[in-house]
Amino acid sequence: MKTISINTKISELIKENSGSVDAIASIAKPLEKLKNPILRKIMASRVTIAEASKMTGTNIDDFKRVLSPLGFIFEGEESTKEERAAKSKPSWLHNASKEIIDFYDVRPIIDNGADPLKEILQLMKKEKWTFPADIELEYPIPPGSSAVAEVAKCVRFCREALA
Repeated sequence: MKTISINTKISELIKENSGSVDAIASIAKPLEKLKNPILRKIMASRVTIAEASKMTGTNIDDFKRVLSPLGFIFEGEESTKEERAAKSKPSWLHNASKEIIDFYDVRPIIDNGADPLKEILQLMKKEKWTFPADIELEYPIPPGSSAVAEVAKCVRFCREALA
């Protein structure tokens, strides 16, 4: 059993147990690059579990789930859900009064395998909420595409959802 933390480099995991390559690659599509020996050599020694989690939009629990069966034990460095939620809120939301915050539970939508963005946009339209929104490109650009083309797809999706 090897004790690890969110600051453990991916290369240390692989060195300890070569089965961690397939385990980590199963977490998210971008992590499948670890299966390529050249990319693995470049990436694994530079990226920690926390960084890999952030880059792929996954969470530490995903890494725990796949690494624990391989004999890895996590230290108590991972934050609680409340701490992660507080850190992920933008500063303006921390300072916002409770009266202007609305709660919309998207878990049932996600549980049914759907993306809640369309429903969120439609709720914004229905409630006549007016505030700026931005589109950030936070996923790998598919081969044959470009950042501009991907953002254009996102804008088109939003416009259709609001039509």
